[in-house]
Amino acid sequence: MVCCMVLMLSTMYSGPVFYNEEIPKSSILNAFYSSMYHLTWVHLYPWIIIAVSCGYGAYINWILSWNPMMILSKLTYSTFLVHGIVQMFFAGSLRSPQHMGYMWIIFNIGGQIFFSFFFGWILSMLVEAPVLGIEKIIFSKTQAKYTESTENLEQKVENGRANEKGSVNGINGSLNLSTHI
Repeated sequence: MVCCMVLMLSTMYSGPVFYNEEIPKSSILNAFYSSMYHLTWVHLYPWIIIAVSCGYGAYINWILSWNPMMILSKLTYSTFLVHGIVQMFFAGSLRSPQHMGYMWIIFNIGGQIFFSFFFGWILSMLVEAPVLGIEKIIFSKTQAKYTESTENLEQKVENGRANEKGSVNGINGSLNLSTHI
């Protein structure tokens, strides 16, 4: 797990080296990085997911089961849906070229994250929560009917004796499958 995290962080933080024009680059190193970057991410994310789901992700599991993360996990899909719109709004609202510094980037990304989660929360409250409530009502009635019918069946068929929907004779083992609707 630690090796996986080190590889992921090294691929993530070594990327700016290849975009810095002041650092001399070799074409072999560029080719290696550009071919291995995505391959590393594609193989390491599933490895972390499998390790955590099998119980081997000690500190990662602790982070993912932390209460604020549990709250944020309920908003991830709706945030994913609105994040592209928020990014397009931020990009479309720029009226002149921007001279980007670290503070400008930090505030811009922080604002996008805040607004994405805010609008994701609104989308979740307007769409996802009511749908989950309706789904719970529908499936609880279906589950209740299923439970009720199996309980009735268990009560009606006792010791191999007959019931009103069909009869089972426990003495000779014959089976009558007549149904009355």
